[in-house]
Amino acid sequence: KIWVFLLGIALSVWELETNHQISKYKLVALIPVRDEIDYFPVCLRALNKLVHSIVVLDDCSRDGTGEYAKFLANQFRIERVERSPHCTHRTTPPFWGDEVLHRNFLLELGRSVGGSHFVIIDADEILAVGGCQNNDFASLREHMLRMTSGDIFVMKYITLWGSVNRMRMDKSDSKAVAFADQEGTEYLRRSRDDRLHIPRLPIIKRPGRVWELSGGAALLHLGFVDLPRARLKNLVYNLFDMVTGSRKSRAEMTQGLADQGLTSSAKVSLGELPPPWLELLTDCGTLKAAADLSLRDGGWRAQQVLSWLSDGMGPGRFTGITALEFASDIKFPSFDPEETVKFVSMTEKQGQSQNVLQGRTVRMLRRLARDTSWQ
Repeated sequence: KIWVFLLGIALSVWELETNHQISKYKLVALIPVRDEIDYFPVCLRALNKLVHSIVVLDDCSRDGTGEYAKFLANQFRIERVERSPHCTHRTTPPFWGDEVLHRNFLLELGRSVGGSHFVIIDADEILAVGGCQNNDFASLREHMLRMTSGDIFVMKYITLWGSVNRMRMDKSDSKAVAFADQEGTEYLRRSRDDRLHIPRLPIIKRPGRVWELSGGAALLHLGFVDLPRARLKNLVYNLFDMVTGSRKSRAEMTQGLADQGLTSSAKVSLGELPPPWLELLTDCGTLKAAADLSLRDGGWRAQQVLSWLSDGMGPGRFTGITALEFASDIKFPSFDPEETVKFVSMTEKQGQSQNVLQGRTVRMLRRLARDTSWQ
């Protein structure tokens, strides 16, 4: 009995010391934003319940997301908003700059505000925990702050599909979303990384423990709530790969589209989102954001597609790109004569109405997609 008593005292002392140590730590959210002005406030509302501070990096947005983040700083725990110094001033690729440089700059911003532990999520993702009450987020924060140097935190990753109340059941995934900082931790490009995407977390030289909550918590991805928008983003990536001389083949691009469930033949199994999480999305304004987004045109992305198709090499080099088959889903913006004069001339009559131009554009893109002469 004496040993049990002494053990209880030891555990109590350990708990007090642990809690005291945790109180010295600072959990900082690092959010890279690029043209996510629609869902960005949605992401912040849930994240604001979890972290001590939020740091935002505008990595080359063209829709004003960075300025909007500064406007939102008074409503959320946003401590710093910076535009990456590594963005280029070009209107042609690679106008996004270098992803490794962007991410390392963001990490240093997080350290500059005293961050010891970091949560890294994108602007179209929402943290959902338990019943989504404040105490649920507080419990998750305590778990994250118990990580020691080099530890990482893994969460279930759920893709919402075509609606904010439906999720994919056939794609179970988990992602590392947080880590406890360690000296020498940084982002590096690996040989298997593509030009636009690198892993979410930096490379930790001395990896520690992997933490994971069993059920009840997930990262909800909003990127596929609006499927036409998702297909347009995929098309931009495909054309970017071709313009910049990527080694990725058309077959690999098509397979990537299929893997994401975005081809016409893809079979996707869907289920209903748990009520507490749907309530969280409603409270965060996701329903309204999704509705507003569905009414908009393709913005600069659609304009960029037209620019690439109308440059000196012409559209012929893009034949066989499966993503072009879904051009009918794209709401093209009004034609800018400065950027798309060549493309407009290909539609024969520059003075035609926007609807006629849209129809001609879509028909031509679909013909390009079905052209197999490149094989």
